[in-house]
Order: sequence, then structure tokens, then C-alpha cells
Amino acid sequence: MAQQSRNLKVTHLLSGLVWLVPIILLLDACLRPLAEGDLFFYLALVNKYLAAGEWPTADPFLLVSTQPLHSLHQWLGYFAFYFSYWAGGFAGPILFKTLMVSLMFILPFLKLWPRLKTQLGGLWEAGFWSGLFTLVIFSGHHRFRERASLFGELAVELLVMGLLFARRNRIFHFLLPVGFWLWAQLHPSFLLGLVILIAFMIFNRREIPLWALIASLGAPLIHPNGVEGYNYPIRFAIETQPYLARHVFEWLPLWDERIFAFLFVYIPFLTLGPLVAWLIFRFQKQNRFAVFLLVLSVYMMASSVRFGLSGQLILLILAVYLAQDHQIFRYKKTAGALSLSLGALALFLRLQHSPYLTSSLNERLALSNEVPVAAAQTLRASQGSPRIFNSFKYGGYLAFAWGGDPPLFWHGFSTDFDFFEHNYLAPQESRAQLDRLVSEFDINAFLLTKTGSDLGYIRLLEAHPDWDLLYQDSEAVAFVRKTSKR
Repeated sequence: MAQQSRNLKVTHLLSGLVWLVPIILLLDACLRPLAEGDLFFYLALVNKYLAAGEWPTADPFLLVSTQPLHSLHQWLGYFAFYFSYWAGGFAGPILFKTLMVSLMFILPFLKLWPRLKTQLGGLWEAGFWSGLFTLVIFSGHHRFRERASLFGELAVELLVMGLLFARRNRIFHFLLPVGFWLWAQLHPSFLLGLVILIAFMIFNRREIPLWALIASLGAPLIHPNGVEGYNYPIRFAIETQPYLARHVFEWLPLWDERIFAFLFVYIPFLTLGPLVAWLIFRFQKQNRFAVFLLVLSVYMMASSVRFGLSGQLILLILAVYLAQDHQIFRYKKTAGALSLSLGALALFLRLQHSPYLTSSLNERLALSNEVPVAAAQTLRASQGSPRIFNSFKYGGYLAFAWGGDPPLFWHGFSTDFDFFEHNYLAPQESRAQLDRLVSEFDINAFLLTKTGSDLGYIRLLEAHPDWDLLYQDSEAVAFVRKTSKR
């Protein structure tokens, strides 16, 4: 008996240690220097609101604004990140992001815990699940960013878990409308949640009262945008997303050849996807809602890099749900060892390519060198308030740092893509186009990135007799017009 007790303790200890694999990977992927342009724009918007007492409708940051600024669709998400910045400086949003991402992976684990702490949850089953969690983190880490979209991804997960695990709970029924109201304030992806809820009602109509569905449909209308809160995500999907899906990495579908180099995003199609499909076929053939979630998640992952993490979280929850009451491993050691080995390999590969592996915690909780702090300060000191052409990569930070004075040429919240193509992309093609841009908008300074899509500008300006190099480092470069030098 004593020997059995010691063996059991050793097994439990090893079963716990295997969870260090996903934990280490998650922390390395989350605790990274801040470089998220959208986060800086959130801070800039809240600063404008606090100064004026209302959200700007005309764009207060752009040199030329041809479209209204849509900023209310996730207003509470801005404040959430602003509060984290107010409380902890630039470390605050990083830690807040880490907390939210960690919660995404803690929630499914909590449903696994009763199984893992029993005899059924031995070393190899723990190894299987920890390996699977690691693969999800590895293939979804590119979405661990300081953005309001995290609220949408967390909300999708909470909704799916509620529908699968708490659908008959009266408290959950009352929380549904409240949750959808809060979701609509944080991120416009609440429409995806309503699609999931309606699908559940179609397949399981008696398990959630009709009043909860009606209240959930109406709750997002209690919003500063009112009906526009519904219209905005629909118009975005129709008018804006098609352009983004052609030109912006995070919106590219997985069949786009520009994605092929990033093999990690395809991992779920070889691991989680087949596992969930097999579990449904083996144990839940009649569960039409589970089939719907499987199809939805695969479609989300394939159609856009942007929705990959949400799709993987749905699959992870489905795997936990479908496996919770079944002894799914006929060959536990083989399945557990294979999954844990793949997870350990993912951790090794990620750490091998981590630029911050030897960085201290203070270095990880600071601004990234991708943020053009020194370049922007040098430009202002030299030129005062120049008429600037800036890299769109820097738009969010410059809006935050300068508050619209001087105004910017472009930022990531602007959706006038005709203007973008004609006046941002086209002028890189020739000196004549560049001169046309400078003359038309009276540009006397350029602040560009060396690591983005501004290399055409840099090449033209370096050879142009009317422009001088003012500043450069490993990331940013600034040029000023000779007639504007002081």
C-alpha cells in the first residue's frame, strides 16, 4: 500500500509538471514588449473623449479626412485598456492582455479538472491534454495582442461553454441578455454570438426559454449607436472586410499563398479538427449543435487568420465536452506521449525563435523598439508641427503621442481605401508620383518603417535631391524636405 501511495504521488506530480509546457509557452507569447498600434489608438480616442466629453465623429487625427470616424462600436473596450494603462503604464495593457488570454485557456481546463484529478486522469491523459493546449497556444499566439477583439474571443468561448455545460441553468438564462449587452459595448462580434445562440435554439429549442433569446437579441440595442450597433458590423463585413481580405495579413484566408509560409496556423486542421470530428462520430452522432460548431469553427479558421483563435477555442471546448464522460483513449500511453511530444516540440521551436527569451520581465513589460518614440521626438524637435506623411504602421502611436497636432496622413482606423490606394500605395511607384503627393498635400516630412511596406518611399527619398535624411534606427527612418529644414 505504501508503495502504491508513493507511486500515485509521483504520478500526480508528473501529471502536474506536464502542464508547465503550455504555461511557459503562453507566458512567453503574452509577456512581450508593447507594439500594438490599435491599443495606442484606443488611448488616443479616450483622451479625446475625456477632453471633449463626447466621442469624435469627424476624424481629429488625419490631415485629410474624407469619411466619418467610426469609434463607438467598442467604446467600453477602449476604456478597459485605458484603465489598465492608467493603472500600470505601458505594462498595464500587457498584463491585462495576459490575464484575458490566460482566462481563455483556464476555462476549458476547469471542466477537465474533475476528470484529471481522478484515476482516469493519469499521467498520459494529462500529457495528452497539456500537449493539445500547447498546440492551440502555438497556432493561435499571433492573436495574443492588446486589442478589443480579445473581448469578442473570450465572449464566444463563454457563450459556447454556457450553451454546452449550463444550458438548463436558470442563472445562465438570465445572464445571457446581460452578457450580450456587455458584449455589444466591448466588441461588435456579438453578432457571431447571436448566430451561435440562434443555431442552438433551432437544434435545442426547449432548453433555453424564448424570452432569453428575445432579450438577448434586443440587449445590444442599448448602446450609444442604437440600431447602428447592429448595422456597423454588417456594413463592415460587406464593405470593408473584402478589401482587408485582399491586402491585410490577419484577414487573409488560409488558402492565400501569402499564408503558406506560416505553417503553424494549419496545425488545428491536423490535430483539433480531426479529434473533434472523430469524437462526434464516435459518441455524439445525433448532436446537431456540436456538428454546427465543428463546421463553424473550421470555416472561421480557414476563412481568415483573424478568426483562427476563436475557431480553435470552440474546438477545444468541444473536445473537452465530448470527452468528459468517455474513456476516449484506448491507447493512453501512445496518445499521451504523442500529444505531449508535439506540444514540447512546439514549445522548443517557439522559444528557439523568441527574440525575448533572455529578456528580463521589465524589458518584456515595456514599449517595443518597433514603436518610433525616438524618431517621432526627433522629428518634432527639428520641425515643430510638420505636415507629415507617416507609415500606417505608426498611425496609432502618433495619434496617441501627438493627439492630432500635427495631424497624420493615415492610421489603421481609417477605411477610405480609395484614398489609401491612390495616395499611399501609388506614390511609391515613381518619383513623379511622389512629387505629386508632396505637392498636393504640401508634405514636408516623412516618418516611415523599414520593416513594413514603405521600402519604395525610402528608396525614392534616399535618391531625391529635395529630401534629406533626418533620423534612422533599426526600425524607423525620417526624411525632411530641404526647404523645410531649420
